[in-house]
Amino acid sequence: MAAARTEGGEGVEEDGSTVARTCGQAPEVDGMTIVEGTPPAGTFVDVRITEARTNSLRGEVVQVAGD
Repeated sequence: MAAARTEGGEGVEEDGSTVARTCGQAPEVDGMTIVEGTPPAGTFVDVRITEARTNSLRGEVVQVAGD
């Protein structure tokens, strides 16, 4: 499980997933975390990692901060 912050603007993918970044993923330098669904931009979410790729992670939202 990892904590991540969702991005806005171009952070929503064509398949309805959202781009997020963990504390170890810097924009334009490191990979990203793709999460299923569309939590609001700037939201902190707990993500269950389901797949690890060379430069990115994919997972599902377990909990949205504040819920």
